[in-house]
Amino acid sequence: MLTNRESLINEPREILFKNNSEYQHFLNSMMIHFVNRYGMQEVSKWYFEQWCDPRLLAEHGKAYFETFDTAYKSIKNVVPEAHVGGAYDRDYELLTFEALMKQWHTRKILPDFISMYCYLMTEKWSDYDSHVRYVADDSASLTYKRLKMRKEIMEAYDMHMPIIVSEWNMTVVNRNVINDSCAKATFIMDMLMHIYEYVDMVGYWFGTDLFVETEESPNLLDGCCGLLSYHGICKPAFYAMEFMNRQEEYLLGQDKDLMISANGYDNYNIVCANHKELDIQYYMQDEN
Repeated sequence: MLTNRESLINEPREILFKNNSEYQHFLNSMMIHFVNRYGMQEVSKWYFEQWCDPRLLAEHGKAYFETFDTAYKSIKNVVPEAHVGGAYDRDYELLTFEALMKQWHTRKILPDFISMYCYLMTEKWSDYDSHVRYVADDSASLTYKRLKMRKEIMEAYDMHMPIIVSEWNMTVVNRNVINDSCAKATFIMDMLMHIYEYVDMVGYWFGTDLFVETEESPNLLDGCCGLLSYHGICKPAFYAMEFMNRQEEYLLGQDKDLMISANGYDNYNIVCANHKELDIQYYMQDEN
């Protein structure tokens, strides 16, 4: 079984479009298809994220900004009310978040939101390969500090749009027994309690174990990252997300293990979690 530090085949993915004109034509056709299939009212609610591909980050992100402008104008041309934002992945030691915001706030086209990926790892990127290192720290506190710092940077450069965490998880390994456990549920709840005040939307990576291709008939549980198993069983992580989605609009207070919210009409909601951090032994061995 391979780990996240090994690969059977390492073949870089190509950028599909030769230039931004091709990209514009593709997005225009895609948006027209979406409107015809789902209707203008529905598609107007959608959020479109332009990923910050490391290969576009040279020259202070010049290629990325040009790609984003193309995506923004193409999508808005068909569906003006759709939300179009830019994603900041790990910096790959190529362009820091502050450098990205410093450049972006001077441009004519600004994103409707900034999306971020929050994984418990750092990654170094080169022309040939990337190296992943996990961070052995209080996971929720670490993510909270990162988001708080980035929120302050955005405000310093007058970038007052919402922050969306479009991907987050404690691991990217899909053969980790913790993914099927109650420990994963408490991780999710602890994380959401910590970052609640700094983000407008959070997307867990990912919804169902069907995301992972397998050549063999899957077991009842295989340690994949999804909220639902291959057979549609709701894992503890699913119920953690369900509990947190029941929270009301107004946050009344929170502590390390609980959060209290209300809707303004005498309806109160209290959610609790007993989260324990993994010890150093977890990070000293292969996850699978």
